[in-house]
Amino acid sequence: MRKVVLSLLVALSFALTASAQDRTITGKITDDKSQAVSGVSVVPSEGRGGTQTDGNGNYKVTVSRTAGSITFSRVGFATITLPINGTVLNVTLLSSSAVLQDVVVTGYTIRKKPEFTGASAKVMSKEIEQVPIASFEQILQGRAPGLYIASGSGQPGTVARVNIRGVGSINGGTDPLYVLDGIPIESGVFRSLNPNDFETVDVLKDASGAGQYGSRGANGVIVITSKKGRAGKTLMQYRGQFGFSEPPSLSNLRLMNTDQRLKYEEEFLGPSGILNANGTSGYPGWDFSPKNPSFATSTPVEQNRRNLLLDSVRQINTNWADLLFRRSTFQQHELNASGGSEGINFFTSLSTYQQQGILDRSNLDRYTFRTNVDFKTNRLTASLRSYAGYSISSGIESEAGVALANPVAAAFLELPYRRLTNPATGKTNVGPGQTGANAYDRTRTTTSNSGQFKGNLGITLQYNIWKGISAKTTNGVDYRNNNNSRFIDPNSFVGGLVTQGAQGSYNEANVEVLQFISTSGLVYNSEFSSKHKVNLQVMSESIRNKFRTFSATGFGINRTLLNSPAATTPGNGTNNFIPAVGGTKGIDGISSLFAIGDYTFDNRYTLSASIRRDGSSQVPEKNRFINLFSVGASWNIINEKFLENQNFLQVANLRASYGESGNLNGFNSQFGFISTFGGASYAG
Repeated sequence: MRKVVLSLLVALSFALTASAQDRTITGKITDDKSQAVSGVSVVPSEGRGGTQTDGNGNYKVTVSRTAGSITFSRVGFATITLPINGTVLNVTLLSSSAVLQDVVVTGYTIRKKPEFTGASAKVMSKEIEQVPIASFEQILQGRAPGLYIASGSGQPGTVARVNIRGVGSINGGTDPLYVLDGIPIESGVFRSLNPNDFETVDVLKDASGAGQYGSRGANGVIVITSKKGRAGKTLMQYRGQFGFSEPPSLSNLRLMNTDQRLKYEEEFLGPSGILNANGTSGYPGWDFSPKNPSFATSTPVEQNRRNLLLDSVRQINTNWADLLFRRSTFQQHELNASGGSEGINFFTSLSTYQQQGILDRSNLDRYTFRTNVDFKTNRLTASLRSYAGYSISSGIESEAGVALANPVAAAFLELPYRRLTNPATGKTNVGPGQTGANAYDRTRTTTSNSGQFKGNLGITLQYNIWKGISAKTTNGVDYRNNNNSRFIDPNSFVGGLVTQGAQGSYNEANVEVLQFISTSGLVYNSEFSSKHKVNLQVMSESIRNKFRTFSATGFGINRTLLNSPAATTPGNGTNNFIPAVGGTKGIDGISSLFAIGDYTFDNRYTLSASIRRDGSSQVPEKNRFINLFSVGASWNIINEKFLENQNFLQVANLRASYGESGNLNGFNSQFGFISTFGGASYAG
């Protein structure tokens, strides 16, 4: 009995001792607008226990005496860790967008905006989310100073022209460099990307930013950062959109109706025109007009015939825009999830996107999937960025450029007194000179389809070695495969114009692009004496690109088996159906060494510099390697004492930078500087 009592006393003693060592911390969590924030994860530093704030933002958590800090986190807010001082700890959380707005992401570095010596512009996720435009770069139009974006076609997902601070080359490439989560990606192939996955877009416009990329930075750099999860409860979100697009309004483009056109021909075109061999001008408003001198010399029967013809023409008033344009629909659906703990978090999304163009058979369907995972310990930080997207773009055989085959141009160029159908046959009135009917026929008898798969994978590891010195490596792959097909119906008017055989054609082309990148080196970040900040990176980088294209066009389409390669007729020396076959294959690479550094004193003065040595296989050996540099300085005037009592300025920063950068995307062929072989046609 004494042993049992003794055991109970010992157990009670331990329980009282443990209880005496624990503390209860209470507080309230608010945002930067003093509004209570519920669902905030409250985790002590030793990792034991933890709680969440209630609907009023209040929390109560028990921590051990050894716990030195508490971490507060919630999706949509910046995670913060604060030391424990006392038993009450109230916290103000900043939204993620407010934190991100204050930093510049260059792809290699992340710097506070007042400490960045270059010129940059930032576009936040709220500005590009849920915008019903298929191509990512077009969404950026008008959202960043110095960024010019224009599209020459209304085809959904079409490529836009993008320039940063004007055109950067006379006869080379003018596209900026695009970097997604540290991995360079191709320009002009964004229709398979989901812009809703992007957290921020930084546009680097001058030497301090773009100069970090050396031989690839001359046209500026657009750095895309995708979303990542935040510690806390898993948050599921569904977003959907549905809408429609109308053809362009003609209120600012006044086209002639039939009466106006006939009068224009009668008073101007006819009298000043050149007559044909039979004495006519080709304009019914003049040829059948009583004002035509030949009318007075004609017989009464002929005059009556001309009056009837002119009257019949006047009865036709075709609205070609109504025939060639349509009201189109659009819909988008997305499901995403994010969450995690202090050590690991995730973001994943799944989306579909369907958009019709305002021209018949002009469509884009897209399906995307993304998963981002971040992992962190005391020394190791790791991130995984993975993406896969597939899109199919359907258009007509010719939909861009000012050409008669383009329905958009035909809608405004065709004459209002021409008919769509032939009254005698009831069929589309195609033929020479029938601009509107020919364009209309093309929308139904020719196709141009393009399927695109886009994949992107990047892994970044950073290990803290000792006192601010870390080893960092980023390795990634960017992959694209395009399969394009083009069909011309042999039963159509344009099918009879095909050079080889005049019986339509079928074409398929495949483009495959694969890029590997590896960037590794040492990173040093340190802040000492509360006034000095030093950041330095020394890296080596290797990029390898592989590409392959293949195309084949068959002729003599079987009229009972359409829009299929099986419909083509095997060619021989006599039937004029010999197929056209072509393709390319190549590889190139870039090898680089570079260093990037900056120093900030007292949050007021910053000096930065970068130096890079690039060597590209696209350049002859004698000048393959080139050294490029940039230097910059900034003065954060707002932090000076003579401005501390003013309230009319929020930002005041003076910057200057200078550097050199190159334009490798002006080279359009691998090893093109070597005179080895080529293909040409001579006498057949």
